[in-house]
Amino acid sequence: MPLARLTGDAILCRDDPALPRSRPGGTPFLIAALTVIPQLSLALVAWLAALSAPEKIRFDPARDLPGYETVRASPDKDYYPLESFEVLLGEEMQPEELAAVRKRWADERGAVDAKFAALAADPRAACLFRLQFRLGQHAFFSKVGWTLEELPAPFALIVQRPSKDDPKHAAAMVELYRPWLALLAAQFDARIAGPAKCAPRADHGAVVLAVLATPGDFQTASRFLEYGMSSVAGGYYDGKLTLGVGRDDPFGGSKSARIRVRPLLIAACVGLLHRHHADATQPKSVLVKVGMPAYLFETLGDGKTVADAPKPPTALLMNLTEVLSDSKKRLECAIRLPQLLPLSHDSEAIGLADRQARGVGQTDLSDRRAYWDFFNEQCQLWTHFLFDGDGGAHRERWLRFVQLVMSGKDAVEAARVAFEGQDLRALEQAFWSWCVAEMQRVFPTSQVPPDAIEDLLAERQAPLAAAAASAGPARVATPTAAPVEPPFDPKLFDVGVGDFDARIGLGLVRARDGDLDSALAQMQELAALSPAAPYEGRVRREVERLTAAIRLRDQWLAGLAAKSGRLEIEIEGKKVNAPVARVENGTIVFAANKQGATTLPVASLDPADVVRLTEKKEAQAGSEPWVRGYLALLAGDAKHEKLLKGDAPAVRDLREDARVWIPGTLRAGVVARIFQEIAAAPLPASRSEGEAAIERVRALLAEADVPAVVLRHSSIARYAKTALAATAVGLELGEFVHGQLSTTADGVVRLVYEFEDAAEAADFQRHPGYTKEMRAKYPALQRTEAQAQIEVADGQARFLGPMAWRLPLGLQAPFSIRYQFRFVKTEGEMAASPSLDLLVCDDGKESFVRCSEFGWIFAIERTTGRTASSNPPSSVSYYPDTDYTVEMQHDGTRVATRFEGEERATCAVGALRSGGVVFWVHTDQPIVVDHVVIEGRVDPSSIEPARRAWIARELAALGL
Repeated sequence: MPLARLTGDAILCRDDPALPRSRPGGTPFLIAALTVIPQLSLALVAWLAALSAPEKIRFDPARDLPGYETVRASPDKDYYPLESFEVLLGEEMQPEELAAVRKRWADERGAVDAKFAALAADPRAACLFRLQFRLGQHAFFSKVGWTLEELPAPFALIVQRPSKDDPKHAAAMVELYRPWLALLAAQFDARIAGPAKCAPRADHGAVVLAVLATPGDFQTASRFLEYGMSSVAGGYYDGKLTLGVGRDDPFGGSKSARIRVRPLLIAACVGLLHRHHADATQPKSVLVKVGMPAYLFETLGDGKTVADAPKPPTALLMNLTEVLSDSKKRLECAIRLPQLLPLSHDSEAIGLADRQARGVGQTDLSDRRAYWDFFNEQCQLWTHFLFDGDGGAHRERWLRFVQLVMSGKDAVEAARVAFEGQDLRALEQAFWSWCVAEMQRVFPTSQVPPDAIEDLLAERQAPLAAAAASAGPARVATPTAAPVEPPFDPKLFDVGVGDFDARIGLGLVRARDGDLDSALAQMQELAALSPAAPYEGRVRREVERLTAAIRLRDQWLAGLAAKSGRLEIEIEGKKVNAPVARVENGTIVFAANKQGATTLPVASLDPADVVRLTEKKEAQAGSEPWVRGYLALLAGDAKHEKLLKGDAPAVRDLREDARVWIPGTLRAGVVARIFQEIAAAPLPASRSEGEAAIERVRALLAEADVPAVVLRHSSIARYAKTALAATAVGLELGEFVHGQLSTTADGVVRLVYEFEDAAEAADFQRHPGYTKEMRAKYPALQRTEAQAQIEVADGQARFLGPMAWRLPLGLQAPFSIRYQFRFVKTEGEMAASPSLDLLVCDDGKESFVRCSEFGWIFAIERTTGRTASSNPPSSVSYYPDTDYTVEMQHDGTRVATRFEGEERATCAVGALRSGGVVFWVHTDQPIVVDHVVIEGRVDPSSIEPARRAWIARELAALGL
């Protein structure tokens, strides 16, 4: 073979036709090389072997995996195992390794493809599959147990397992919501989907709702949900998850099914709107999203019988009267239709709040909460009016507007088309007049200033600031004492003589409890007052029914006594089966029996027991079946429906009364009885009396939509505040906080926060605006004080945003505080340096001792202007995501700081020896505190503010 030349890297040869053509490194080339230059044989073997080996590649899934880019661009990409292949990016692989990776990709991708192919024909199953997958990755739902329960289409129900396992819980939730949701779906189709010609999207297979186990779980979940203005208290709709979320309340929940289901039913309505919208977004009209669900719920009536033209809730009408009657609230809170109608998104509604303030010459609304409450109420009232007001005269335009919105138009375009040619001012005039008329229908004595509507609809509204300026030069006001609220008088709860709803209800409640004779006597007293219609007929019919029920009971008991028949009943929780000897003076006397029962008042017989024990014909003593049906109705037994068959006048009247007024009047009676208990007793003056009073308040709030409760809402709030004040006096120190507090014999307390309980977050109370000037010296944050938050879960408290967080109890030196923290860095985000300072001996007026997390101390007395500071001898390096322990000690004269066990600084702090404890936070990225340990004496001056804070928290928890 001809030799061309020898280089440092290889032997290059001319082509030799005698050798097979081969790439360098082939066998003929090797033989020739070894023949020509034997001394290079070893080097050549190694070099040519390397050339002979298969080439390695650097793995790139986009290039090396068939269909990878298609999957990554798919909306379903999260369901594919992309991450397990992305981590291999850049790794060197032999051909066989690459082949194995490709096979794994084909298998895993194929499994997901097959799953979606199987689901393609079943949109509901596909929807539930996708949702369960997302919930498995969700910050809240991935950490709690839940089951998916079937409901009539299009609904499905996720039920969180309660902490104490109850195998019947999920079934109970399904049975509670099933009839309401079935009726809701029918009403939605009849009132919205049909008239607005909007069909459900094929890709939205189900409206899924979640019932969380407790209000605490709901509060925790709310931090991880994305919800808008269409959500209501107790129920949210997360448009990203496409999930409505509500909660059960096993300890303080309402007895009324209607009140219990309302929040989640509102969320379900929003879900139906989302499902029927033309694209995957929610309807682009705030009026539709907020007003329609609330209106639609009112059409459901009692969950069995729908209301063709539902009336606005009484609470809305009362609030409306209050707004119209207050000139300031009227201009701040009432929204003109041309401003409300074109709102497409929640963000635009927020901007509207700012415009409302500017419209009255202010930089901010005086009461933003009142504004937002009334905003939602106006959306609902407008929906009521446009559907049913003026005899339905505006329904066609309204449904045209809804149709355009549901077809994908935004609110501006939909309003322009649907309300073209309509005089909006005339429409507003009709709306507000209708609202006032509705209010006077419910409360005939209510009054609204005669010029309120005209003032509201004036083309130009004079700003309040300008009106004040035009009133002439300011005068120097004579100092006056702050008004003192008069002592609360419980007699305010007395049931009036003419309150026939309450008084008839009281009689029905007595009858429901078994005291039929007292109930009859009360009804006869009412009949003697000759009440006007409709009460005259109601009282007369109740007298007849109670008389018949007493006859049935007495004849049945007489029959038992005549034959020594046995009465099988429960007395004070103990089952008794005893022969009846006789009945005398309203008392059942038993013959000898094993249980030792001697007597039982006839008035204590439960109507349900009478119904149960008179099933046999001979026990009924000739009574008509409707009499037992009446007793079953009083007892809340569904059996009454079977017993009220036929067309006899007595049966027909009872059946109609059971539908129209008896259930509501029974609830009014429950409320009236509680009112009577409050009016008859002195105000609570001890802890036990206060706690009993709060139970009465909870019972009243469980009937929150009863008109008597609505009317006395402010009185109930004052009574609750009085009861909580009496309770608070008797509280131990540990009951003011949610941390673990223990006290030694010499009065030293140890308060520990381990952050295992979400309720511990309540101890860190916001102090917005505190140390405003000091905070201004720090770098500006992206978050505002309104966005500052503390989240407590899984043994840690996570602080975000700028806020001063104040603990309920202050300290008196000597004391110490120790805590462990870490700064959490969020990759890919620019952020200012985080700060976590501790303010102690704080008077709430910016006098304090300030200890930074790294040991710097600064003390200031605002009253004297005296300051002191102490710097650590050296700086400290710190790292994100690393735990550090900080400690400060106050010995009564000096404050000392330690960081990771090392002494940092000490400072004499003068008279700053007692006061509040504040965690001062300034951060855009999370600061995590794992535990806090506080040891020392409680500052006596902090106990009364802690009581007041506890009262405020409890009032808020009651919704007052």
